[in-house]
Amino acid sequence: MSSDIQVPSDFFLSLEERKKSIREVILSTSIIAVAHIIVLLICKTLYGSKRTNKQISKNAYQIVNFMVNLSFGLFAMFICFYNPYKNNVLFASIFDKSPVSNHIFGYEQYAIFGALQVGYNLWSLPVGILAVNESLPMIAHHISVIFVCSLSCISHYGYRLHAPFLLGMYEVSSVPLAIINYIKDHKDEEWTKNRTVQQWNVKCKALFGVLFLLIRIIFGTPHCYQTIRAAYTSLNIMGDSLENHTWSDNSLICSFLRVWIFFSLLGQLVLYILQIHWARLIVYGLINIAKGGKKGSPDQERAKDE
Repeated sequence: MSSDIQVPSDFFLSLEERKKSIREVILSTSIIAVAHIIVLLICKTLYGSKRTNKQISKNAYQIVNFMVNLSFGLFAMFICFYNPYKNNVLFASIFDKSPVSNHIFGYEQYAIFGALQVGYNLWSLPVGILAVNESLPMIAHHISVIFVCSLSCISHYGYRLHAPFLLGMYEVSSVPLAIINYIKDHKDEEWTKNRTVQQWNVKCKALFGVLFLLIRIIFGTPHCYQTIRAAYTSLNIMGDSLENHTWSDNSLICSFLRVWIFFSLLGQLVLYILQIHWARLIVYGLINIAKGGKKGSPDQERAKDE
């Protein structure tokens, strides 16, 4: 199958496109880092000695996550629903019957999603470990995203047809989760015990559960299938069609690029397994909400992971 695919003459996008992606990575990391510092200073001013430095750092991290998830989600919704490039990126994996190469190459206009995610995770990985003691699943999540998205933003082997959905729309479900986690972190304060706040918290939990299952599992699974299939096919292409590439005469570089694609494939598998793991916990939480229970809310176990 891979021998029938017309492959680009180079592994990487053009120099100009790579420079653009690198600028977007640096810019997104810088903007998020500056926003985090500003939010941190505001939180310290507002809370004063009422909360510890660790609690304030965690609150600032949660607020910035909310801002980033909302921004990414709105941008992705604009691309998916307004569709300025006239590409069927929302339902591409369901209705697109084109060859697998269509899911591997092209769509350079969507490289920005990979660049933004790399920039975001380059910030959230160290800050998450230092500020909130993030769990192993979330650390694995950040590292996997960096591997997958770095390929998307500078290589022809980018699977960018699915970038607006997988790297943008996914974040829509994280918006209510950020609110839930913020309220949970202030559960001992008087304002969170207000009946109205508690009611909205339950609604946010239900909304988060429904959005997560709808976006990341029901619509997301076909997209994940296509990108995993595309990554597996890319490994075969790298083995069968090296004579068509400008870097084919350097076995060391070829080996490095194949390892990169392998880790991208591995990262996609890890990310999907994490979605299934969280979805299982969310289903239990939604069942408990439907029964009127207080334990096992859809954010309870995933919040521990995050």
